[in-house]
Amino acid sequence: MMMINDDGWGNDDCGHVVVMIKVIVIKIVAMVIMINVLNTFFTTDDLLGRMSRVKYGANFSTETRDDYLNTVAKQWLPYFERLAPVPANEKETFFVGDRITWVDYVIFDLLESHIEFANLKFEGKANQHTEILAEYPKLNVFFNKFANRPKLARYLKAERRMRFHRF
Repeated sequence: MMMINDDGWGNDDCGHVVVMIKVIVIKIVAMVIMINVLNTFFTTDDLLGRMSRVKYGANFSTETRDDYLNTVAKQWLPYFERLAPVPANEKETFFVGDRITWVDYVIFDLLESHIEFANLKFEGKANQHTEILAEYPKLNVFFNKFANRPKLARYLKAERRMRFHRF
């Protein structure tokens, strides 16, 4: 016979049931986290693909770039802002857990590509998208902290680095 304690859990006779329930809950939470991580990866891939179709399209111009930034990017960047970590401390901020993962690099690449894309200049014309992350404070903090990681910052300034294609 199962007895319920004051804390709502069963007594020692059914402690194994409690442990199994906790394990199942942990596995479900892990699956939800993994689904969100994979969804983020495929969403970034789709977004970069859309940007590439605009950038390498036969009719690429300031108008097509601005249209992309004002429609597609404005639609998807708020999604990433909701997923972005709240800065826990001055030093590090990561998308998954308390350590750097491949997800951080994928998101950084997505953000950097959009910043560079927004800053492309055509025929010396000034750009209206000078700060594409201004409306997204958590993404902005993440991007700046990540870009300032010593080894990455050194790579971003290196001559051997392939630059974003500029016209």
